[in-house]
Amino acid sequence: MIDIKYSFKWVFIFCITFNIWGQTRGDYYNLSSDYIESVFYDDEGKLWIGTDEGLNLITGHDQFKFLANTSDEKGLLDSEIFKLHDLKNGILAAFSINGLSIFNPNEFNFKQIVLKSKPLSIYFDINTDSYWITTEESGIVVLDAKFEIKKGFSFDPLNPLSVSSSRFTGENKIVFNNQNAFVGTGNGF
Repeated sequence: MIDIKYSFKWVFIFCITFNIWGQTRGDYYNLSSDYIESVFYDDEGKLWIGTDEGLNLITGHDQFKFLANTSDEKGLLDSEIFKLHDLKNGILAAFSINGLSIFNPNEFNFKQIVLKSKPLSIYFDINTDSYWITTEESGIVVLDAKFEIKKGFSFDPLNPLSVSSSRFTGENKIVFNNQNAFVGTGNGF
């Protein structure tokens, strides 16, 4: 009976010690915030972590914190990064409340794309080499290959050829076929 109590005591101490170590292990990265909203591991082995106070990049050798600064045109647009999306060639889109911050790996900075409402998803049209961004309240914004705003689509009740809604959710889909884009919305196709 004594051996069982003795063994249980050591197992209990081990579990508590392991749990404490596991809880403090995150401090190793020294992130911009402990409130993590998005995580992305890219093809080059870099770990991107979006928090409510910035974007963190962790490579095999270094750690970087990117914070929003209103006077820095090549920095993050906003502090809170709620979604990350890999575009191509190491280029990353960081989603924030006021738009997108596009990371350029060659220059190690960002291009800020200010939108009228919160971006929700991004789709690439291989036929036109453009990016289609759905937003929460302002329709669709199309960017060219250099991430410049090319055009926008929003609902117009007087134009039957306009997109069927300016409000999107994260579940809407855009599919491309040759020069056509098919947009699914809460109000139809």
